[in-house]
Amino acid sequence: MSNNVLNQCWPLKMPPTAKLVLISMADQADDDGRCWPSIQHLSDRTCVSKRAVIDAIKWLESSAVLIADRSNGRHTRYQIKPAVFVPSGVRSPRTQGRATSADAAPTSADAAPVPVQMPHQPVQMPHTKDLSVN
Repeated sequence: MSNNVLNQCWPLKMPPTAKLVLISMADQADDDGRCWPSIQHLSDRTCVSKRAVIDAIKWLESSAVLIADRSNGRHTRYQIKPAVFVPSGVRSPRTQGRATSADAAPTSADAAPVPVQMPHQPVQMPHTKDLSVN
């Protein structure tokens, strides 16, 4: 485990699943940021599906914070490079075709004017008895 690599990863702003996978990988990395966890191991550690781990790794690769060496054909070796992180605008394949409430929200030019609501007026209750003592 390299505290140096792990500490460099914490301040990076990215989607939560990608961050979770990156932090898990950084926790297993050596001082040079090298690690070789399996997809199953990352899935078990992060409590997310294997598909979500794969999508997160693709996002991390597109953001240049992670380099994957798949030349072995059997085990993938990863290199974590937090210093060269560039946030990716790429959405995962599962979310590309899905509109979220943020995507559907009207822009300020399209938004209808919001009616002004008057402050609540207290209700005056009639008194049935005069409580004053003479």
